[in-house]
Amino acid sequence: MPLKTALLFLFEKLGHRERCVIVSFKQMLTWENYVLPILLKERLIIEAELAQTLPCHCGEKGCVMNIISSNVSDEFTGKPLDVWYFGICNKNGAVEKIENCWLKQWQITPQMLIDWLMNYLRLESPKEANRVGVVQLGTLTLNSENYVLALGTADELVLLVNGSAILMTELFSVSEGGAIEVNTGMIGNAHNALIPKSSDKAKRNAQMFKKYHEIKTQFPNLKTDNDVIPQMMKDKELVGDLDSKTIRRILSSQKKLSK
Repeated sequence: MPLKTALLFLFEKLGHRERCVIVSFKQMLTWENYVLPILLKERLIIEAELAQTLPCHCGEKGCVMNIISSNVSDEFTGKPLDVWYFGICNKNGAVEKIENCWLKQWQITPQMLIDWLMNYLRLESPKEANRVGVVQLGTLTLNSENYVLALGTADELVLLVNGSAILMTELFSVSEGGAIEVNTGMIGNAHNALIPKSSDKAKRNAQMFKKYHEIKTQFPNLKTDNDVIPQMMKDKELVGDLDSKTIRRILSSQKKLSK
């Protein structure tokens, strides 16, 4: 897979408050050759400890091999020459030698992504405290406007811009030269579309979230957001000219804040 797809894979796995995402050697083999060196250079992935288990080759569904190591020494001098790795089948105890390359793993954590974003965007230190599912990143100054950014990890991984959510999988891009970039235009557009200039924004978003629940209660047959949002858009006094995509982002943000 190319770099953009690898990033989407990592960010999707980082959602749901995952503390660490492990990429196995087998998974890494599906990436284009240039992807891993770029991610390592950017510190968006680092090498992890060798795997302690591997899927077993015995054919039994769900069986794994436990990995053990054995030091190989020179029979005359006793000096260590190499380390061999062996897999022991959990089902029948069969032993097979494993090439150590198959035990290699890499990892990414939310903090690594946070550090990358803070460095890339050159953010000022955050003024707010973290809360469940939300990690404060800091303040971005863009075109003379200030944006308070946070990382939302309660469900899908999102960047919160003054409380409004942008999916992390949509925010990142890869240039033609292979550089990893953040689409700062999306941050500005989210601000312009979702954030009036005062605390009226928070009041309006809360009212929209209340309306969302009222509609779901009144019409229990409306099961998904795709069903509910068209009903919300009928209330022009509340939603104004906001489109369905913007309303969905507001609802996503409100759901995270309510947890």
